[in-house]
Amino acid sequence: MRRFVSSFRPLYRSLGSPSSACQPKRCAAATRTITMQSSNRLKVALAQGRQAFGAWQMLPGANISRLLARTNADWVCVDCEHGNMDDGAMHDAVPAIAALGVSPIVRLPDMQSWMVKRALDCGAHGILVPLLRTVKEAEDLVQAAKFPH
Repeated sequence: MRRFVSSFRPLYRSLGSPSSACQPKRCAAATRTITMQSSNRLKVALAQGRQAFGAWQMLPGANISRLLARTNADWVCVDCEHGNMDDGAMHDAVPAIAALGVSPIVRLPDMQSWMVKRALDCGAHGILVPLLRTVKEAEDLVQAAKFPH
């Protein structure tokens, strides 16, 4: 065990002290500011008048979400209607997608106001609602998305 640890010591010394790695003047993350406006890649693409490309996730798993988000997509749709995605899988997928700067869109399994709230609460940038037939239904869902209701 001692030989194994000592083999990494030169690498550790070349990196400097642990405290120096996180000082704001040296840390790349400290100079980068991500706002809600700039992190909504789909909205930015549409505002620039360019086509927005995306992927469709039908299988659960945050690793699948991260894989799809790393394909240079503008959005990833988490399909809770026809995909094998339950509420827990949606709550894993949406933050994983958003953390990589890609816009997560959630396709709801049904047209119910509590589902809209759940999707927005976990960080979805957009909602795709199935079986929306009337203006009244659309207005009710918009009201459900507003806070407080």
